[in-house]
Amino acid sequence: SIGAGTGAFHSIRDAQEERDEHIRPFTSIGWRILPCASVVGEWVAKETNVGFSIVPILKLPIVINIVEGNITRSEGKNTFFMASLAFGYQF
Repeated sequence: SIGAGTGAFHSIRDAQEERDEHIRPFTSIGWRILPCASVVGEWVAKETNVGFSIVPILKLPIVINIVEGNITRSEGKNTFFMASLAFGYQF
């Protein structure tokens, strides 16, 4: 995917100065390496993140995402981890 936005896509400096007028790009790519697992990379105008996504039970629509953020340390000196759990329901 590719796009642009404001808000969450602004830099730390803009957030500290409470400015949000800049439109910044973002992009992401994912590659399914197994039927139940994918690797993911993204660049969000200020930081680069990498991670993986797992479907633990193929017949159950639950997805677990684990990501390491700011791997290039472009926004501060620390990296961080993010995790999410998603459940899909079609009606």
